[in-house]
Amino acid sequence: MKKTKSKKKQRRRFVAALAFLLILIGIFFLLFRRRDFSLTYKIDGFDIKETYQKENNVYFFEIAKENETYHTILTDVNFFAQKIIYHIEEYQEKNETCLKIHSNKSKFSPLCIRDSKEVSLSLTSDEMKNHFVIDTLTPRNETYQQISIINTHYHDFYIWNYRGFYHINDQITESISLFSKDIYDSKLKLMAQVEDYLWIPNYNSEYYFQESYILNRKTGKQETWSLKEPIYFDSVILGVYQNEIYLLDKHEKVEWKINPQTKKMTKVGTEGKGGIIYENGWKSITMNKLLYQDVSFVGTLPIDYQMNGAFTKNFSNASILIRENVPNKVVGKTNDAVYYLVGDTLYSYTDTYGEVPLLSYFEWNFNNENVIFIF
Repeated sequence: MKKTKSKKKQRRRFVAALAFLLILIGIFFLLFRRRDFSLTYKIDGFDIKETYQKENNVYFFEIAKENETYHTILTDVNFFAQKIIYHIEEYQEKNETCLKIHSNKSKFSPLCIRDSKEVSLSLTSDEMKNHFVIDTLTPRNETYQQISIINTHYHDFYIWNYRGFYHINDQITESISLFSKDIYDSKLKLMAQVEDYLWIPNYNSEYYFQESYILNRKTGKQETWSLKEPIYFDSVILGVYQNEIYLLDKHEKVEWKINPQTKKMTKVGTEGKGGIIYENGWKSITMNKLLYQDVSFVGTLPIDYQMNGAFTKNFSNASILIRENVPNKVVGKTNDAVYYLVGDTLYSYTDTYGEVPLLSYFEWNFNNENVIFIF
């Protein structure tokens, strides 16, 4: 009897080990078999062009019927498949047409055309919206430090108050004090957001700084980092890429790569060797161009937002109207959201919820250059 039980245990262990091995093989196979592709197929009378870009892990779609073409994009996908659309429903109301896309791999937001132009569902008529189940958010309606909190929705807000930040999220309203005097000037442009960190120069210094603060929004802790070399306040941030800040010290003619998480700074550009810039891939650039031209990183996100008479969401060869009027300022963007100021109110736009008011602060009426970080 004991031998029989022992054999059963051995079989179970073998089956468990085999299952674990197969899962590992499947994961590695999925990761390494991903590759760029572009294909076309037909669904419900629509011609679909589906393109996958491995470098950014993104799907692009063109969905055409007769003279109308719709565009959409899926970012940060956790699967790899082809022909992921299996059914399309079409709705028409006067000068509007919208599509409901069905997929067993991902949720698609409705795609709409109004007067031959692609628009967000949020800009269509009530009659059209009635064809769809639209997610809504419950307003919070509180006030902190004269800031009206309308909707936080799992966001962390850090709002500059001249000596530090007001920190607001679903559970917290607090003030974070960093400096003993008000900081107003262009030095503020040297603050940067990297993943879950805020990197802030020590503004108590006069012409240059060799100390910075790091706010960790996950732990709520504040650290002081002594830099191995000073950085002058006439510096500019060229961009952020893969959790690292690329900063040009114009006074010293040096480009730095700064990692707030690991507290490392690396020299990646000098006057003699030039520097680097990200434009849909890394490119070398002369120090003169860095110093005397308005250079910054582009192409780090597959989606861009433009203010040109109206407010549009742009990717590949698509331009989708998301707001009739232009905001005062865009303060942040991710692959699926954009944050902007209109008067004294901070809004977000996503395809899921449309335009949502988040915070209102009278200060923003006359100072929309005030720094806002959103996690």
